[in-house]
This record gives sequence, C-alpha cells and structure tokens, in this order.
Amino acid sequence: MLKSAENYVTNIFNQGIIVKRIDHGSECTEISVRYPNMSRGRLCFILLLLTFVGVVMSDLYIYTSKDIIILISSLAAFYLSVFIYYHVFQVYKESLMVIASTGLQYTTTYRTGRQQCVFIPLQTIQDVVINEGITMHSVIYYLMALIKDPEYANKPKSIFPIFMKTSPRISSLKEIYRGVQEMMWDSYKYPKDKLL
Repeated sequence: MLKSAENYVTNIFNQGIIVKRIDHGSECTEISVRYPNMSRGRLCFILLLLTFVGVVMSDLYIYTSKDIIILISSLAAFYLSVFIYYHVFQVYKESLMVIASTGLQYTTTYRTGRQQCVFIPLQTIQDVVINEGITMHSVIYYLMALIKDPEYANKPKSIFPIFMKTSPRISSLKEIYRGVQEMMWDSYKYPKDKLL
C-alpha cells in the first residue's frame, strides 16, 4: 500500500523546499527533498535582470567599440553561461530510498532531468547519523551514512553525506533520521505517527 506525506518547509538558507515521504509497503520508504517549481514572478524577475544586464552590456560596447559582432557574441556567451549554470548544475531534487534488508539508494536530480544514483549496500553501512559542521559564522547539520571499514569493525572507513544540496533544517533532518532508523534497524523504537 502506497502512503505519502508532504511538508513545505525552509532550508538553512531560508529557501522553500518540499520534504516528501512515500512508504512503498513495510520494507521500503522513499524520502525526497526538492525545490518547488519556479513561480512566474521569479521567472519574470530573472528575465528582467538578464535584459537589464544585456542593455548595460550593449551600452558599454556601443560607447567603447563600434563592432556589433563583439556585442552579439558577448551577450550570447553570457546568456549561454547563465542557462548552462541554471539547467545543468542546479540540483532540483535529492531522494533517499531506504530498503530494509538491502540498503540505501541516494539519487540526485538536476534541473535538466539528469540523475546520479548511488547505492550503498546494508552490509557496508555502519550507521546513519546527523552530523554538525562548523563554518565561520554558523553551525550546519547534515545527514550522513558511515561506511564500515572491512578491516576494523568499529571504525568507519568513509562518510557519505546525504541531502547536502537542498540543506534541510535540523527539524526536518530529525524526522528523516527517525524514518531511516525505523526502516533499517529500530522498527520498534519510533512510533509511525511521529514521522513525516
């Protein structure tokens, strides 16, 4: 039976994000964090800003150089670089599929639809924890998987950060953490009604 819950919250940068949990039965849960679709107002603002930059650049080139080819090529390069940055490098959604007896599948989806998937088998996962990172002016929290070292049982070999691009707040991370722990190890510890 497919069960779904969706919350609209803000991330650590005060940007709106949508945290969604979908239960695919008792053995599989998918938790996704995504940015909402761009509103028309924001799209109009970006287009106006790009138009303003184009007008300023054209005025500068007209006063400094009379060559129209330089103007057209520089405007095309500017617009192309903005398009490539926004559509190729901007993350739209991050999702974590927790399969109880198998492991974790982490998927990053970009604005163009391109996806990167990483699967971490359950046998290699030591634990999933919330870690804190200290920057110059703030403390940020993030979810990460501790990967076991095959030689040393209690020592993690590496870490795998989860939801780093969408950066949900600590309250959302706690709910995600409880969901992961419930599905993978502690099904008796966390009541279902307290999760997303």
